[in-house]
Amino acid sequence: ANNRDLLKTFANKFKIFQADKRKLERLKEQNNTAAREMDFLAFQLNEFNEAELIAGEQTELEESLGRLTNAEDIKKIMGSAYSMLSEEERSILNQMEELGHAISGITNVHPDLEKLSDRYQGILIELQDLALEFEKVAEETEYDGEKILEVQARLDLIYKLQTKHNVNTLEELLELQEQLQNRLNAFGDLSSEIETLEAKLIHQEEALRSKATKLSKRRKGVVAGFEKKVHAMLKQLSMEHAQLRVDIKPLEALNATGLDEVNFLFAPNKGSQFLPIRKVA
Repeated sequence: ANNRDLLKTFANKFKIFQADKRKLERLKEQNNTAAREMDFLAFQLNEFNEAELIAGEQTELEESLGRLTNAEDIKKIMGSAYSMLSEEERSILNQMEELGHAISGITNVHPDLEKLSDRYQGILIELQDLALEFEKVAEETEYDGEKILEVQARLDLIYKLQTKHNVNTLEELLELQEQLQNRLNAFGDLSSEIETLEAKLIHQEEALRSKATKLSKRRKGVVAGFEKKVHAMLKQLSMEHAQLRVDIKPLEALNATGLDEVNFLFAPNKGSQFLPIRKVA
């Protein structure tokens, strides 16, 4: 059928077509795998984003919880300290002020007393400042059950994330969050490459089917003459009733030789069933 050159060209292009099809399948699988991993990363990252973690907040929350849960003791002790130092009738500061006045009255009679008096006045001033600080802490401290629950809930969320991701600090959680975001950003979408390759394959298949149709037409055009020549040769071999038939069946899918399934059928005797020649040779 003079198909040698056309068949060679077809076979080479079909090989490229098959390679591109395999590449397309790999790209689709990579894209699907990437999509699944991206979904998982996005799920994990969403958990971090919803938590809205802030650097250093764990320490602040733990300290705050300690103050809140011990608020009554803090208020009681600080109030007592302020009262003992400053409020009571015979408070420590009142007594120390009286003593300070007494010491000041004799500083001129002993060379060391002036320095000692100055030191004593410094201590007195410090105690006065301490008393005011104690009072301030006592006044600002109140038991707040609702605030305790709020702080505890926030800490529980942080502890839960630390346990889930097997880390010990908030800083490690924030580092992990950044790593998840970087991994998610690194994924590239292969959809565009897949679409381009799919379009290329459509054109390749159209061109191959066109060539395959031409091959098939040429094959069918020489079948009758080929069968006639073979019959003449069989007669020369004293096989007058033997017959060869070329059976060409169309295929849906392309193969390396086109869109035809070609079988050579042979019937050695008159009335014999035609069978593939490979079975009756």
